[in-house]
Amino acid sequence: LPVTQKVAGSSPVHPASLSSGYEISLKEGDIESTFRHTSEANGTHRQNNLRRWQYPAGSGITVSELINRSEGTDFGRSYRVTVPARLAGVRRFKLFASIETAEKWAGEQNAGIKQDGKKHFQLNPAQR
Repeated sequence: LPVTQKVAGSSPVHPASLSSGYEISLKEGDIESTFRHTSEANGTHRQNNLRRWQYPAGSGITVSELINRSEGTDFGRSYRVTVPARLAGVRRFKLFASIETAEKWAGEQNAGIKQDGKKHFQLNPAQR
């Protein structure tokens, strides 16, 4: 395939690899709703209304709502807590079945970062 686009500092982009996806974020109180709109190969569109928020607020640690899906069937929601590399040294994430347990773990990680910094992730629970 011929190269159709070259952006400074990037590799060439082929027409087959271009996608028309975009993300729109809207505020709902302290929770940010994310609408992802993706154009698939067959021209159909899929739209998800999944929530993503920082917990504790302003900490940089995010909790994201995920759809549990198997063979095209949805089986409920789960929650992923992501601790960014700027806080932990390397990006870390953990999955939870409920919002309460996800937010509890996020709060514990935030407290550990404030107390120990990046060293918090190198210590086991007994050493903390």
